[in-house]
Amino acid sequence: MNRTRLLLLPGRKGRFPHEGVSLTRTHVIEESQIAAEARRVECLAAYQIMDTPPEPAFDSLVQLTAQVFKVPVVLLSFLDTHRQWIKAAYGTQLTHLARAHSFCHHTIQGNEVFEVQDTSHPQAPGPAPACDQPYRFYAGAPLITSSGHRIGTLWLLDLVPRSLTPQERTMLQTLADQVMPRLELQVREQELEQKTRRTQAFSQKLDRYRAELDQIAYAVSHELKSPLRAIHNLAEWVAEELEDSASHEIKGKLGLMRHRVHRLENLFNGLLELSAVSKSQQAEAEQVDTRQLVQRIGAHLQKSHAFTLTVSGAMPTLFTQKKPLEAVFLHLLKNAVHHNTKPGLHLEVGCETPAGAPPQFYVRDNGKGIPAEYHQRIFDLFKTVHPATRQAHTGIGLTLVRKMVEERDARVWVASAENQGATFYFTWNA
Repeated sequence: MNRTRLLLLPGRKGRFPHEGVSLTRTHVIEESQIAAEARRVECLAAYQIMDTPPEPAFDSLVQLTAQVFKVPVVLLSFLDTHRQWIKAAYGTQLTHLARAHSFCHHTIQGNEVFEVQDTSHPQAPGPAPACDQPYRFYAGAPLITSSGHRIGTLWLLDLVPRSLTPQERTMLQTLADQVMPRLELQVREQELEQKTRRTQAFSQKLDRYRAELDQIAYAVSHELKSPLRAIHNLAEWVAEELEDSASHEIKGKLGLMRHRVHRLENLFNGLLELSAVSKSQQAEAEQVDTRQLVQRIGAHLQKSHAFTLTVSGAMPTLFTQKKPLEAVFLHLLKNAVHHNTKPGLHLEVGCETPAGAPPQFYVRDNGKGIPAEYHQRIFDLFKTVHPATRQAHTGIGLTLVRKMVEERDARVWVASAENQGATFYFTWNA
């Protein structure tokens, strides 16, 4: 394998028994090791822990470690490319070290506790940290991330040579293992905070879009409908003026003009109602007797349409926003009477609620039915079974129904066959 002199680290003659590290005056590190070190430093940077203020949890950890091992100095540190920065310290004012002269550099070469029983021994990897006293003993446990990178150490110093028992080595590593879960939690909290800020920014942008939509809706209502009324009135006036002299073709075209204007007005009204769906869901909830609600809507529609209405079975009283529920029943009943003009039209409204489920209402008619291929399409905006040119209806009503129902995490669907009537079902989460 080709080897390149890429990184020089100071050392001493001889060999120190840790992960096979050879401590010559200089030693060569393979390119793969350099790449691994770059990934380690990148992982450290992701935690954003370097040069941060003290934290009580880490201060308590080093104090507890000192009490457990009965040593004068314990430190919690993180190592970047050239520096060992100390996050928490007990028994010293030390804040940082050069990594190349640090015992902790050797600690992060492996996954186990690294121990220097006597720092004055000729084969020790280097001098003890420059502290206020000549420390003779070092032991450090690596801080290992969930991805396997060793980014720091929990280490202790003593004034006399000593060695750790196997139980003490396990205890030191256990204490070190308390650091990374907290750092991981801080990262998750930072990510959540960033997501929250992005969500708030998006919500503010959405509020601006809604305000703009309200302005457009106002313009549609007050600026565009007025000219339409003028065109409609003009067509009426021309038809009256030419009633005796106009040809059948001209009268037909004037009637078509009035029909198209009326349809366009209905489109504007439907779009305005569609844009206000979300607002209607924010109204105060109240007690709503659904039987009385349906009967009142039916009586209103019977003033202009010929049909009979039955409200079957037990209808619940719900604590909910009244306007959205009223609009759903209104559009389903209007859909039935508008698209079924045959004599003897009968509508039935009821509630079939499975045990433990939200109310499931239905609106049933004995009309001409809906072919299966239209069962999904009719809920799309401007989609109708028959071409728009043959009717004044806009194809917005069922879209409104679906939007109002789905705003409440509920659903609406139809069961029908051609010439066999139709039943619209919807659930309602109060």
